[in-house]
Amino acid sequence: MADAALTVWCWEIQQEPGQVSIQAVSLPDECRGLDLISACLPGGSYTTFRTYNHHDALLLGDHLRRLESSAVLSGKNLHVNFENVRQGLRLAIAEIADQGRGEIELRFRLTLDLEVEPGRVFISAEQLHTPEERAYTQGVRLVTCQVQRSLPEAKLTGFIQEAGKERQTLPLDAYEAVMVDEDGRLMEGLSSNFFTIWNGVLWTAGEGVLPGVTRSLALETAHRLGLPVRLEAVRVWQLVEIQEAFITSSSRGVLPVVQVDQVIIGKGSPGALTRSIAAEFERLVQEKLEPI
Repeated sequence: MADAALTVWCWEIQQEPGQVSIQAVSLPDECRGLDLISACLPGGSYTTFRTYNHHDALLLGDHLRRLESSAVLSGKNLHVNFENVRQGLRLAIAEIADQGRGEIELRFRLTLDLEVEPGRVFISAEQLHTPEERAYTQGVRLVTCQVQRSLPEAKLTGFIQEAGKERQTLPLDAYEAVMVDEDGRLMEGLSSNFFTIWNGVLWTAGEGVLPGVTRSLALETAHRLGLPVRLEAVRVWQLVEIQEAFITSSSRGVLPVVQVDQVIIGKGSPGALTRSIAAEFERLVQEKLEPI
């Protein structure tokens, strides 16, 4: 695995009284990416986030609490030792640097085992890759799909494979797929939250979707800007009326959407309010960064 772009890492956190260490997990050679690693680990709840400045993270406590809350929603009341996980992450960052990779930005995934030995925590990592600059300046195209989560508010690894299969069917020019429910509501992306701006109001599904950490920051950003928020999903047939749209995720931040299926959103370019939200979002991120 000499190619840094293809290198992945995985450890199990070893938690002994008064001592935390990480034990490397052997991975098949075909594991190239966090989703393939997840398929090799026991099923569980998970959360994914990125580093900033090599050693900082955004709302890591919220990510760790989501591990526990997703486990509870699936019927497993498990406790995660937050400080032990933080220590495990620090050890992982140091080990990657010791391998000669330098201080690269990383995309981490934490998995809480719910099936084999409930309570174990795994750390997976890969080098961070963010969208190209033109995706932010020109916007991206989405398509709709009928995939639904069995437990929409729980972030469980079982959905990763289902989403991966759907992603393989997407047209080449489609950046992401947004899930549509039986009532025609545009709920969320396969790996993102979905927002629209309609007559100066920010719309996004208020229930039946993952309560994303990045989503919460986008809503806080809207509040800072004085933009009204409506926690309701728009329907497919309303797309022709909305003026702007965007998706959010930990690795993407705020990414403008200019087309959904065959519908051009607004003028077909990132709108002024979306650009304002993206700029204020980045300022908010810098305020909330914390050392891992």
